Amino acid sequence: MKKLLLLLPIIFIISSCGYSSYNECTKEEIRKNDGKSNSSIFSYCREKFPKNTQSILLRHEVDYGMTVSSNGELEISNYSDQSIRVVKVVPVKCGDSKKINWDDERNYMAGKSVFPGYSSKVVTYTDWSPNNNFCFYYHVRT
Repeated sequence: MKKLLLLLPIIFIISSCGYSSYNECTKEEIRKNDGKSNSSIFSYCREKFPKNTQSILLRHEVDYGMTVSSNGELEISNYSDQSIRVVKVVPVKCGDSKKINWDDERNYMAGKSVFPGYSSKVVTYTDWSPNNNFCFYYHVRT
């Protein structure tokens, strides 16, 4: 009985050491679950090892494309391997230069994402037409 009482704290200490990485965590948790994966395992391991959530500024015509329809609807296409979570658009008269403080501009993707390989409507400018000489500045981030 004394050996069992001594053995229990040792087992507890060894088992509480934890995992060293997200991959190790998911691998071991799936193994413990008879080789079956589920969303709870990935959520548990992501909680232990959060992703780097630093936002990255994407490049127009490299990481994403923006199209404007004849009725003023802007649509973004995601060419990157990251989800787009921030899209800010400022309409200007073509040829005019404008100093823009992007922190003050509206994020049209707030609460939404554009996944890699997908497209999404961003905003519609009802006063826009192909003949009114308007251009757009874009600020797009992951």
